[in-house]
Amino acid sequence: MNGSRKRRSESRRIRLTALALACVVPLGLGEVALRLARFDPYAVMRSGRGEFLRPSDIPGVHYELRPGATGPAWGTRVAVNGDGFRGEELDPVRGERVRILVIGDSIAFGNRLAEGLEFPTRLRTLLLDRLDSVEVLNLAVTGYDTVQEVAALEARLEALDPDWVVLQYCLNDAGVHT
Repeated sequence: MNGSRKRRSESRRIRLTALALACVVPLGLGEVALRLARFDPYAVMRSGRGEFLRPSDIPGVHYELRPGATGPAWGTRVAVNGDGFRGEELDPVRGERVRILVIGDSIAFGNRLAEGLEFPTRLRTLLLDRLDSVEVLNLAVTGYDTVQEVAALEARLEALDPDWVVLQYCLNDAGVHT
């Protein structure tokens, strides 16, 4: 029985090793091929030629939305307001409105979602049922990691003076993509 158990254990180790190699080797070869081909998905954006993105002057934030850009992008129609975030123009007279800033990446930005369906806008709609006046600003930018999100927030925090800040977090935000 001991020999049989040993053979099964050894057989299981061999199968798990083969499975791991079957996953890791193609991914590694793909990575090497992309690096040899000098694949750079952010090249257009970093050059400043991207229609919706431009290089950022904010330390720790390599790119930002281009104020006033409109048109098809990220699988939907996007309108970037004059302040450089997705959504309506910011009312210069805040009044008594509760102001909420949403920071995050493509999930909060609303990739592939028509205007009005992204979660910051939906949050505003839900809150208007409970509050007299609220505005929710979508400062999310596709591709940002948490380091970029916080740096962009810190740069705008004083000027926007929010009552609340909502951080949309996704597991891939933990990595530093910058």
